[in-house]
Amino acid sequence: IKQLLDDGAIGAFRHASVEIQTNSSPLELGRPWRLDPAHGGGVLNEFGSHFIDRFRQWFGDLSSVSAELASFPPPTDADLATEDWLRLTCTFEDGGLATLVISWVADPPQGLRAVIVGAEGVLTAQQAARGVMLTDGEIALGRRGEEALTPVSPPDDQRDFDTANGELAVSRRLIDAFDRGIGTGVSPAPNFRDALHSQIAIDAIRESAASGRTVHLTR
Repeated sequence: IKQLLDDGAIGAFRHASVEIQTNSSPLELGRPWRLDPAHGGGVLNEFGSHFIDRFRQWFGDLSSVSAELASFPPPTDADLATEDWLRLTCTFEDGGLATLVISWVADPPQGLRAVIVGAEGVLTAQQAARGVMLTDGEIALGRRGEEALTPVSPPDDQRDFDTANGELAVSRRLIDAFDRGIGTGVSPAPNFRDALHSQIAIDAIRESAASGRTVHLTR
């Protein structure tokens, strides 16, 4: 997606929406810390942080956020207060806006769907219900005036990691980038700076959800 956007496949970015409907169950996975706010638990830190980083990669730095957080505790733990639902609207310094909705309580899970709209076309991406974050999705592109979208083949540098296990393929690309960083002495993205900007956005999102106001980010 980043490559297509940089190549001008859909023209100037206008708006995007990403929706993730899954049924993550940290308790069943034996990871109760992921449900403890004091230990960084919750859907915002778990999934939201990655998509803040992704938005920055695709569309540039964020300029404002407006958010809601909610918790839908299971009958077995009615006191659970960690957020398991997120709605975020953000604007970008370079223009355009994006919305993000993440749910941990959709059962059966529906996976991920993203729509990116530009002045000259539309990009879509979707992943299977169980593949969110850990496997490659299906990308399609449609240009203004066309009747339908056309599937986009993965870049050559991703075909090199063809494997029956999609999770391994994604991990191998991360390890390859890390290895190149060691060899060149240049930290690849996402690096510490990206993590810092992600945390700044997370803090602003929590402030917005608590206050009910749009929060403008400062750099």
